[in-house]
Amino acid sequence: MSVSALKAVEPAVTNVPCNLCGADDAEILFKAGVAQHNQIVACRKCGLMYSNPRIRPASLRPLRRRTSPSLARSMLGWPSGANMAPISLSEK
Repeated sequence: MSVSALKAVEPAVTNVPCNLCGADDAEILFKAGVAQHNQIVACRKCGLMYSNPRIRPASLRPLRRRTSPSLARSMLGWPSGANMAPISLSEK
């Protein structure tokens, strides 16, 4: 897959509830690109800060099959490095 074709891939994202309390009511703290690549929100119930929305793991499968991990990270705007955790491809 070429770099131009990868740039045309729009990863599917999904809104997620709070990982701590399960509430689906959050306030945007930082828009995407301000604090990090993803938007950062705070749960209005418990205050946990987390990234929302998130890229669906299934949308990463085509990138992983056709590209090297470093190119896929680059196309998604993620940093590269040996300390990166593996990407889980299972959805809950």
